[in-house]
Amino acid sequence: MLINKLAYMIMLFFLWLVMEMYLFRFTAVVFYAMLAFPLLLWLLLQLQARRIRVRLELPERLAEKNRPFRLQVCVNNDNRLPVGRLKIRFMYRSIQSEKWKRKKLMIVPVRGERRYSFEFSSEYSACLEFVLQSARVFDLLGLFSVRRPGRQERKLQQEAAEVIVMPRLYELDASPVRANPYVLVESDEYSAAACGDDPSELFAIREYREGDRLNRIHWKTSARTDQLMVKEFGLPVDRSVLLLADFGNEAQNRDELCLRDAVRETVLSLSMRLTEDGQFHLLAWRDGSSGKTERLEVSGIEEFYEAAGRMLQSGRRGSCARRKESIGKAWKKTLRTGSRGRKERRTQNALFEKDGRAKKSRPEGGSGDHAAALYFSEYAREQYTNIFYVTAEKNPLAAAQLLLESRKSAWLSLICFGGHLSAGEIGLPTAGAKLYNLSPDALQQGLARVAYQLET
Repeated sequence: MLINKLAYMIMLFFLWLVMEMYLFRFTAVVFYAMLAFPLLLWLLLQLQARRIRVRLELPERLAEKNRPFRLQVCVNNDNRLPVGRLKIRFMYRSIQSEKWKRKKLMIVPVRGERRYSFEFSSEYSACLEFVLQSARVFDLLGLFSVRRPGRQERKLQQEAAEVIVMPRLYELDASPVRANPYVLVESDEYSAAACGDDPSELFAIREYREGDRLNRIHWKTSARTDQLMVKEFGLPVDRSVLLLADFGNEAQNRDELCLRDAVRETVLSLSMRLTEDGQFHLLAWRDGSSGKTERLEVSGIEEFYEAAGRMLQSGRRGSCARRKESIGKAWKKTLRTGSRGRKERRTQNALFEKDGRAKKSRPEGGSGDHAAALYFSEYAREQYTNIFYVTAEKNPLAAAQLLLESRKSAWLSLICFGGHLSAGEIGLPTAGAKLYNLSPDALQQGLARVAYQLET
């Protein structure tokens, strides 16, 4: 734009020289017309900019790892007269990162609505957000520009368009939960969806069906309705299975991102298998933004998708972040059917940094404590039959020793990705606890080995 202004001023200077040298009326008219022309362009630009609207659209809110998804920049031009160029800037990031990446688009808007598509991909599961930073409209000569949207509309544009890159879920041939005769778990809560055999709680009264026990007939209701009615007893809720994920500190490079992704896929694969088996369980992890433990109860497929969405959205950072909202329903449907920063060179539309591009080190959540210490400091009195601890910590020795002390009589399964431990190093007992050192590159085979060893 500066070059265009200099060129226009040079042209005005030559017109002025011609007017002074020849003193023709025509040259004077041309000079003063060209002198007033920028003012007309500026006034026209102010009117035209009001009739241009720009927004970001994501046709799909869910994507798969290593597969491209589209971001659409929708431009609506209601002007009848031609408009100059339109420069659009938007930024994007993973919500676990404070670092935004930026992209720009320079177009000549045509009348009506048109969409411009960009392809992105991510090799890690995450929640990604895209924010429209600015849209600047230029006049026909490129002398002036107006930023769109305006100050009031810009506040509305701060809401980010989000897409979820889903983790890969692996099927387990056997249930990882083992019966524990050494732990007797009592519960004061009963299931609202299924009946059981606890006579202290009445679940429902229904009509008699062939094969029902006679001692469960509700005689008073049967006499009142003139048909046999049967009592169904309550089913105590079993909260004795715990899945605890430890993602470690904030990822610094590609290897650490792979470890965090492996932890996420492992925990959700175990949770999916337990959900399919009808096993009530607890899913817990440390939230990256608050540093606190987040725990959800998973009793069915709806709760599983809700927990998976919450896990992907945890660790949200930055001032442009919206409030957390559930994406569990959208994920279930699919499976069933900033501030200006330093410019970076990018070799592709990747959403995470490559090796050698380290960021400033900082413990996630502002705390150096591992997830096990935070969890058992808050839920120290609870009793479990099975505990699964999946960690990406480089040095999980302290967490492993704490779990051995806190597990009481629960079966303990330690699944390590970041640092490889030995049974003798942590003092692992011969019975009641097992250690698995897995690799993200062979995650499916590692999970199959875990399920097989737990079954046998």
